[in-house]
Amino acid sequence: RGAEPTVLTPLQAPVAAAPGWTDAADPGWGWTPHQPGADRELARYYREGSSVVGLYLHQYLSQQQQVELVQTAPLWPRGAGGWRVVGQHRAALDLAGGPGRVRVQEAVLSGRGRLLVWTVYRVDGEYTANPYLAKLLEARQQVLQGRREGTRLFFVTPVAESAMEQARQRLQAFIDQHRIAIEQVLDSREPAANP
Repeated sequence: RGAEPTVLTPLQAPVAAAPGWTDAADPGWGWTPHQPGADRELARYYREGSSVVGLYLHQYLSQQQQVELVQTAPLWPRGAGGWRVVGQHRAALDLAGGPGRVRVQEAVLSGRGRLLVWTVYRVDGEYTANPYLAKLLEARQQVLQGRREGTRLFFVTPVAESAMEQARQRLQAFIDQHRIAIEQVLDSREPAANP
């Protein structure tokens, strides 16, 4: 009480794509994550050769009932934007130089082509695909730091039915090369400097 409200700046994309990657235009997939209510959001696309990866960040800094990081609404609404889920799994993500191996939620969507989507929560610097663990991390953060903040990250790439492993390797390589820059963006409350 009595504190001035925090002025939120928009999420800034990592200042530059990692070597071998370039910024890309919206590929026109017609798909975005169903993760409403975030305080700050970012959708950005990157290209490596002929491959494109989409990065979607949904950051929650002032959560309240019905507007929360961990939501009960379906993440993959049936037929949303003409896309439907044709497969769901848990995939292992190796956060090299970071917290080690974590599980991500994986979905294969079919619509105008096929998309491979990985999603994971980041709360207080820790990653998990488990919504119950994400809630526990939020509760610990609330007790120890007096705040409840977190982000849901989505990594997306087109996938051919016969090339699933290559698409997974593409997402892993993208995360390996961009994770630190993404974390810096999420942990910053100031606009990123222009290059």
